[in-house]
Amino acid sequence: LPPYSPEYNPIEKTWAHIKKHLKKVLPSCNTFYEALLSCSCFN
Repeated sequence: LPPYSPEYNPIEKTWAHIKKHLKKVLPSCNTFYEALLSCSCFN
């Protein structure tokens, strides 16, 4: 198998963006579900 290359896997950039947003909003959210909902609305 070839070595793992996250730069060739576009979903890795998406997950990184979501994780960055969650780290920012989690302290102000009451639930994890609320934080996930805020991810679906950010640009």
